[in-house]
Amino acid sequence: MMMFGYGGHWAGWQVAFMVIVMIAVLGLLVWAAYALIRNANRGSNPEQRRDHARMTLDERLANGEIDEGEYKHLCGLIAGENRVSVGDG
Repeated sequence: MMMFGYGGHWAGWQVAFMVIVMIAVLGLLVWAAYALIRNANRGSNPEQRRDHARMTLDERLANGEIDEGEYKHLCGLIAGENRVSVGDG
């Protein structure tokens, strides 16, 4: 007596498709774990955040987006000097 269709055997393309999908899902899971770990570590070190902010200011100065006076003022803010409260403007 036959059960489950035509003998219950899988065609070769079905097995290959299943293997490809499993590899894709595992790759997606590994990538997601890597992205979560990488984003969790990003910005955890205040020194790294200051360095990144300083590099951004350097690029803005080099591109002519800000002048030297504004650059020095913003560098002072990054370094913790001249702290500005929320009410100041």
